[in-house]
Amino acid sequence: MARPHPALIELAAGRPLPVVEDPDRFLESAMEHRMTGLLWTRVEAGELKGNEQWERTLAMLTLRDEARHRRLWEALENVTDKLARAGVQMAAFKGVTAEARWYDRIGERPCYDVDILVDPAAADRADDVVACLDPDHLFVGHFQELFRHGLLQAVELEVDNINIDL
Repeated sequence: MARPHPALIELAAGRPLPVVEDPDRFLESAMEHRMTGLLWTRVEAGELKGNEQWERTLAMLTLRDEARHRRLWEALENVTDKLARAGVQMAAFKGVTAEARWYDRIGERPCYDVDILVDPAAADRADDVVACLDPDHLFVGHFQELFRHGLLQAVELEVDNINIDL
């Protein structure tokens, strides 16, 4: 990963943006460092102007991220409901939940998965927990033993075509 464009530091810190002499490089850096949503917020506020193609590209990236975040929220709600029905408490963290707390709008901090912590009291139900979310997972029936022996402490699942880090 390349060093961030100097204006990204100001963007991340919430400070006014300096004059950007190289908007294409700035956009490329914002894409690489997952800051296009924050950049779009500043463009919408009139703090930064680019040419029509530059702004169109940024707008499309923002729409893509917003749509993905809505799918992440839907998957999180689905997982929460499934685990609740199984009597398993969980907590979501990072990703869209952190974005909802610390950012102004959906898509400002691009996220690509949902991160979930399972109640430690459910540690002896590892296979049940995974089976409730991803019943066709190759290792259902083996998770409990893997967890018990310390060979595994997390698992990546796919639920509703969304990656879930459990």
